[in-house]
Amino acid sequence: PASVQLFIMSDDPFGRKGVNVLNEIVKSAGNSLKWDVRYFAEVHPNGNIKSLYGPGEVEEDEVRLLVKKYFPDKYLDFLVCRSKAAVATQYWQKCAREIGIDTQTIVEAYAVGEGAALLRADVESQPFEMKNYPSPTWLINNRYIVLGVNKDPVLAGICKYNSELGICGK
Repeated sequence: PASVQLFIMSDDPFGRKGVNVLNEIVKSAGNSLKWDVRYFAEVHPNGNIKSLYGPGEVEEDEVRLLVKKYFPDKYLDFLVCRSKAAVATQYWQKCAREIGIDTQTIVEAYAVGEGAALLRADVESQPFEMKNYPSPTWLINNRYIVLGVNKDPVLAGICKYNSELGICGK
């Protein structure tokens, strides 16, 4: 099946733009395209997680992964809402409430370290070579790498390997 994984730093302006491109593509493709968002970060041997944009970005990644786990049907809408501005300039709870996410569920899971565990698992399961690419990087069908922050080149990359998709304009 056709798939796309978007690798980003959640507070990176290009990563935020990538989320919006993903949203456009997913809305057009519907269920014919499996998608996911992965987060660039570094897990140190002592278990600490670091990210280029600092601790606020790590917290953001953890919250996003908790939303993905507990409210998967609202995950993409949450990402789009959170991608409107730098994470430090807005509270995630505002976006969560706007799209009907129970913030208490996320707060409780975060408090017991569940978000950190999800982020560690996400980072540790990424293909090693992905750590050498910028935010955003697109992994098509778990095999092909596409770089881009605009819809047309990203869609062209997806369609190059998935010409059967309805969004590929045969």
